[in-house]
Amino acid sequence: MARKKKPAKKEIFGSAADTMASERSREELVRSEARYRTILEQMQDSYYEVDLAGNFTFVSDSFCANLGYSRGELIGTKYSKITADRDIKPTFLVFNQVYRTGDPNKGFINGVIHKDGEVKYFESSVAPTRNERGEIIGFLCVGRDVTGRRQTEEELNRSEEKFRQLIENSHDIIYTLTPEGVFIFVSPAWTTLLGHPVDEVAGHAFQPFVHPDDLPGCMTWLQKVIETGQRQEGVEYRVRHVDGSWRWHTSSAVPLRDEAGTVVGFEGTARDITERKQMQQKLEEMATHDFLTGLPNRVLLLDRFTIAAALAHRNKARLAVMSLDLDKFKT
Repeated sequence: MARKKKPAKKEIFGSAADTMASERSREELVRSEARYRTILEQMQDSYYEVDLAGNFTFVSDSFCANLGYSRGELIGTKYSKITADRDIKPTFLVFNQVYRTGDPNKGFINGVIHKDGEVKYFESSVAPTRNERGEIIGFLCVGRDVTGRRQTEEELNRSEEKFRQLIENSHDIIYTLTPEGVFIFVSPAWTTLLGHPVDEVAGHAFQPFVHPDDLPGCMTWLQKVIETGQRQEGVEYRVRHVDGSWRWHTSSAVPLRDEAGTVVGFEGTARDITERKQMQQKLEEMATHDFLTGLPNRVLLLDRFTIAAALAHRNKARLAVMSLDLDKFKT
């Protein structure tokens, strides 16, 4: 009777070693999954996975908490069911690009509908998931709730739009100047009131546009803005129109400061007061000149005489008054 051949000890040891290695691998896998689960449970950002059809295959607790759904309500549901209508197509295009290129998308914002109907905004990154053959079988995503930031940005955009419309529709000129008097910005009203295209004004000094007689007063006024650090109003000056004429303006300005509080420029408004100045001049002429002939009247004569008498007294000089009688003047 033939004896059965005993297995070699080497084979026994090899089998035992394989078993031990397999056990260690399983333990390592368990520990890895535990770490993975702990991270998902503790992270505040939302984590979810979808398959190629766009169905949720996994959602984290934070994702459920952020949107008010249970895990059971989300698993197997298409992401488009909870995506804001206007963002369904852009979101699809992001996933499609990741699928076609195999490259992750590191940040896009879309609106997600909370269970109570409120639209919340998430900034998400998307990466492809693959099988053992390297084929893309779905996507994993990490999203952060940026609803507050998005609302702030939208409010800022609305505010900026209102400010832009105010500037574009204002009849007053809105401008900013450097401390040296170079225009950084002028509103479209400059072109409306003075004819110069805006791009011929921005980047240029204001001095050539101001009447030479009025320039010293403007410079003193701006220096006062710097020295006091307060809003200054009421300076009146003439500005050259593109046709060569002069228009009267009145301006107010406030200082612009940097983070250290240093004045780095001026921001102000200018208003055309040409008609008011012309009316004022006309009233003055009516008070001191004959309406019919336009010649100086007695009021102006007395004013000039008072000045001349005061100068004569100060200089200890004599003053003579001569009267001329014009025959047939009325005729």
